[in-house]
Amino acid sequence: MTELRRAMRVEPFWYCRFLKKSRKCYDIKKYRWTTSEPTGLARGVRSRLPLPDIPLPALIARSLKVPEETAFTTVVRLSGAGQSPDTEEDLASIPDSQPVILVMQSCSHDAPYGEYFRIQETLIFSKGKQGTDLKRWVSVLWVKSLPWALGALRNIIESQTISDSQKAHDDLVKYILQAAEDARD
Repeated sequence: MTELRRAMRVEPFWYCRFLKKSRKCYDIKKYRWTTSEPTGLARGVRSRLPLPDIPLPALIARSLKVPEETAFTTVVRLSGAGQSPDTEEDLASIPDSQPVILVMQSCSHDAPYGEYFRIQETLIFSKGKQGTDLKRWVSVLWVKSLPWALGALRNIIESQTISDSQKAHDDLVKYILQAAEDARD
């Protein structure tokens, strides 16, 4: 668990590598870790994200002009991995029984209605019987209602988000494992 705690906050940030290699993002800008009271650390990541080609009903497709890419922002909150981004002294005092919780909330800025919802991904790492257990949830949080005529778009966005997250799961785990390996060195 100590290696995982270190891996979650080590530079280069594993999530940026995941965005670049798995999600084909570019113009990635990461912000420094800051202390996030009371539980841990927080940082932001901005990038340009190619949008997937989503089959839309003809009526919705005619009314929307979906760009090929969007500005994409992720706010990352990390608890259970210390509160001092500049040193590792605080890691020694964290018991292995304490889970590491990573919550990432993302938003698309240029996509039609992209600012109406957030994609929230929660990963909980805990000490298991034979290693580290990972539980992962992905959900769409609506911060503003879609116009009535575009109500069907809600289901499309939610199902596409879940489908994309399932496809990306193995890559996500691969980059976390790589970060843990790098943190050992």
